[in-house]
Amino acid sequence: MAEGLLILTRPDGPDESVLTTRGRPLSPDDEIRIVDGDGEDVPAGEPGELLARGPYTVRGYYRAPDHNARAFTADGYFRTGDVVRRTPDGDLVVTGRLAERPAGREGL
Repeated sequence: MAEGLLILTRPDGPDESVLTTRGRPLSPDDEIRIVDGDGEDVPAGEPGELLARGPYTVRGYYRAPDHNARAFTADGYFRTGDVVRRTPDGDLVVTGRLAERPAGREGL
């Protein structure tokens, strides 16, 4: 994504992780949350929307307050629109996009 968060698998990671996940955030300073349609954190392994903030994630779009209100949480997380789940090892598996779901954020 152009807004910032970079996730990748590690070259020395297990084959299962490299072949079936997108990996983990590049920077140890990246913060991610996986939330349901109400913005509540989901249990590990459950799908939800990926939220991100970190040293190279944008803080907002230029002169776009209405869009920023939708694209960012009150505490500064960027709403990626990606639906992900976290594996027991901490890697992320992308399962879709909110835009692909007819109900939007509902049903996560």
